[in-house]
Amino acid sequence: MTYSIPPWILVLVGLAGLGFGLFGIWLHRRNARLGKRGVYPLAGVAACAFVLVFLLPTLIVDRVTIDDTSLSRRMGFWFNPTTVSVPLAGVDSVRIEARTSRNARGRTKYQTVWVFFYDDGATAEMEAGDLMDSAQDDLVQRLQARGIIVEHGRG
Repeated sequence: MTYSIPPWILVLVGLAGLGFGLFGIWLHRRNARLGKRGVYPLAGVAACAFVLVFLLPTLIVDRVTIDDTSLSRRMGFWFNPTTVSVPLAGVDSVRIEARTSRNARGRTKYQTVWVFFYDDGATAEMEAGDLMDSAQDDLVQRLQARGIIVEHGRG
């Protein structure tokens, strides 16, 4: 089973990007009629380019897949995606932890981490992103259907 960003969100992001571009063009033409020059129209076109070239393809690439052998998460920029995969063979239990840490600026960072416990005593961790968090209930049901114990704990 593969989970990805819903199509309506992708359409909404694409329309927002086009909206930025159209606003930038409109502002440029308006300023040209009034004899003004400014950087704001270029900012609208730059925002459009950012959304359509970087953000939208990145959202399309983001996906979580669970199959008979593994749970994998693909994320990152479309031109350099990262895939994290955890094999499900030999998994006894999974604990979903909410962890807090500090970033370089001292701000609190909240993250959900899935810890996989194997029958040989080994463990594996997978940081859950927004997509995995939104599919968490269904993923838990699928893991429990395989006989894997899933518990929610505090990190």
